Amino acid sequence: VATGHTQVGKSPSAKSHREKWNERYHELETYKVKHGHCNVPQGQRPLGKWVNNQRQAYKKSKLSEERVQKLDCLGFNWGNTKKSRTNLNQQGDEAPLAGSGNDQKWHARYRELMKYKADHGDCNVPQSNKTLFRWVGNQRSARRKDKLSKDRVQKLDNLGFNWRNAPKKRADKGPEETRMTAEV
Repeated sequence: VATGHTQVGKSPSAKSHREKWNERYHELETYKVKHGHCNVPQGQRPLGKWVNNQRQAYKKSKLSEERVQKLDCLGFNWGNTKKSRTNLNQQGDEAPLAGSGNDQKWHARYRELMKYKADHGDCNVPQSNKTLFRWVGNQRSARRKDKLSKDRVQKLDNLGFNWRNAPKKRADKGPEETRMTAEV
C-alpha cells in the first residue's frame, strides 16, 4: 500500500537515481539510433545535460565501471564532442602515448576488444567492424614503430592479442580482408 512515506532503512534517492540514470541511458540509445552518435548538444535538455554530467563524472573517476562499460558499448565519446568526433573519424582513434583524453579512448577500445574476444574467442577483428578493426591495426603499427607503451603491449598480450594479421575463419571475411591478412 503506497502511503507517500518512505520506509525506514530504504534510500529513496538511491533507487530513484538509478532509475533516472537508466531512463536517460535509454533516451541516449534512442538518440543514437536516430542520429548515429551519442553527442547530444548540451542545450538539448535534459539529455544533453545528462550526457555532459556523465563525461564530468568519468573525468573525476566518479562513474561506476558498469556504467562506463554500458556507455562504451553504445559508442559514447568521453571528450569534447566536436574534438572527439573529429579525432576519432580522421585518425582512427588515438595517437599512442598521447594525453589523458587519448588514454580514455584507448581503454574504451581495449574494453571493446575484450568484449569482442569474449563473444568470438579471439582478437582477430574482421574488417566489417571498421572502428575496432582500424584500432587493432593502429596498435600493431604503433608497436612496430616502438610507440606503444610496455603496459599496453602487456595488456594486449594478456588478452591473447595477435600481433600479426592472422587469417580470419569467420564468414564475414571478404576478399579484401583475405588479401590484407595474407600480407604479413
